[in-house]
Amino acid sequence: MIGDMEATLESLDLYFRSNSLKVNETKFELLPHGTRQNLRNLPSFTVKFHESRLAPCDEATNIGLTFDKYLSWDSL
Repeated sequence: MIGDMEATLESLDLYFRSNSLKVNETKFELLPHGTRQNLRNLPSFTVKFHESRLAPCDEATNIGLTFDKYLSWDSL
């Protein structure tokens, strides 16, 4: 699972760089999402991206919207 995520991030980074775009890893957030049952069974993990280790977060903000890991909008 983690190897797949790291490979996908690397592939996306290659695509972005080949199109003169850049991902700022200091602003990158890893937000796993799913049901409460599924997330309760999710083991602790980190994902390597460039020189950073990304740990899952409970909420992420994008273009002014805050998403929680259950995609429930409860944090509003």
